[in-house]
Amino acid sequence: MQLGVADQSQTQSLPDGYKWRALSATSLGSLSATLNSGTLIIALPVIMKQLHTSLESILWVVMVYMLVSSAAVVNVGRLGDMFGRRKLYNLGFAIFTVTALLCGLASTAGLLIFYRVLQGIGGALMMANSTALVTDAFSGAERGRALGINAMVAAVGQAVGPVLGGWLTNLGVRWVFWYNVPLGIIGTWVAITQLREVGTLAKDVKFDWTGTALFLVAIVSMLTVLSFGGIYGWGSVTILSLIVIFVISLLAFIAVERKVSDPVIDINLFRIPAFAIGNATQFINSLVRMAVMFLLIFYLQGARGLDAVMAGLLVAPVAVGMLITAPVAGWMADRVGNKVLSPLGLFLSGIGCLGLLTVGAHSSYVGLCVWQFIIGLGSGIFSSPNTSAVMGAVPNSKRGVAAGTRMMLANLGMVIAIALTLIIVTNVMPTQIMMSIFAGLEVDPSTIALGGFIHGLQVSFATCAALSLLAGAVSVRLKSA
Repeated sequence: MQLGVADQSQTQSLPDGYKWRALSATSLGSLSATLNSGTLIIALPVIMKQLHTSLESILWVVMVYMLVSSAAVVNVGRLGDMFGRRKLYNLGFAIFTVTALLCGLASTAGLLIFYRVLQGIGGALMMANSTALVTDAFSGAERGRALGINAMVAAVGQAVGPVLGGWLTNLGVRWVFWYNVPLGIIGTWVAITQLREVGTLAKDVKFDWTGTALFLVAIVSMLTVLSFGGIYGWGSVTILSLIVIFVISLLAFIAVERKVSDPVIDINLFRIPAFAIGNATQFINSLVRMAVMFLLIFYLQGARGLDAVMAGLLVAPVAVGMLITAPVAGWMADRVGNKVLSPLGLFLSGIGCLGLLTVGAHSSYVGLCVWQFIIGLGSGIFSSPNTSAVMGAVPNSKRGVAAGTRMMLANLGMVIAIALTLIIVTNVMPTQIMMSIFAGLEVDPSTIALGGFIHGLQVSFATCAALSLLAGAVSVRLKSA
């Protein structure tokens, strides 16, 4: 098989109705994963009070899931190619469900962080294999619509998560985790009974244990530095030590990967233009979307003095915009290709970011929502056609590692966005106040250097706009799927 030409023979031989069952099973996983993040952020202050723990520990509760899932997702994709995507997806859903129960039972911050590590592994098993399973099930003529529906479900989770989290805290903070249990049981049962192993498993592939270990050390140390450097101090012993560990492990990883026959990250995939350009623009889009959300949460809770639930409602328009355009864009991609849609979406997101430059100390909430909605519309137009182009360009036997690489880069974009947000905010307000805002605690707006903070916001939004417009220009080169 020529690299870059997807094998559709098995897709064409599937029984009628299977593709929609596969889409339903994987969409339940997407809904669980996206709901999980939004509900948890809103509940942070209650968790901190009930566990009698520090703000640093609570921040780890949020970040450790993303760190672990980002580090593991590429390796999970490789395992899916070797042993079966269905098996690992089912296992991931089961782990995610069981750890949700354990998180709700945790009596200390340490236990909660440990269970979140395990939940991150379950999330990686789900994320790395869900896109590959949908790609396997749908032919090129319908793949965009299917991935658009999957993205729409994820957008629903992003929009509903913060509101649901605020309501669940009234029932008790444990229900912020426990609501995942019935959803997870249903999702696991549907996945086990409905999914099939469609893709061709990779034969004679050896798992690169040395490369995997070095990759995990490198990416975890890098993401930890980016996430916590602004909090612990860039010159602290902990951060400097992690930087040294990152450099050494990265150099060792590169040296090892040059010698093995089956590396953790298949560099050859990046020789496919659709895969390389699609992943680069996906990275930028994820970074921009997460940066906008986090910056506005700081703005709404810190500068405007709103509570966490209201702030969550006011950052929902991005997800609402994606909810509207993602399935439509996927349907259009199946008919007109990706050549126009992805650049259009990125340019539209850039325009929304430019509109946010008008944000000030007393800006209208209506205007704020309108510009976010435009960013969401653009992201929805971009996301599903781009994903379809990326996944449709790789061989069937490499879809697992391709999906893992895509998810790793998307997660990396979000973590870097959080890191940049924290860096900007710590430059204009005391770290303790910044962490209190992040945890949703009540903060006196008069303690914030408002002028410097607003300037930092405007610089950040201008940077996001430039990145989106640049990504749109690069995406013009991406050929139709």
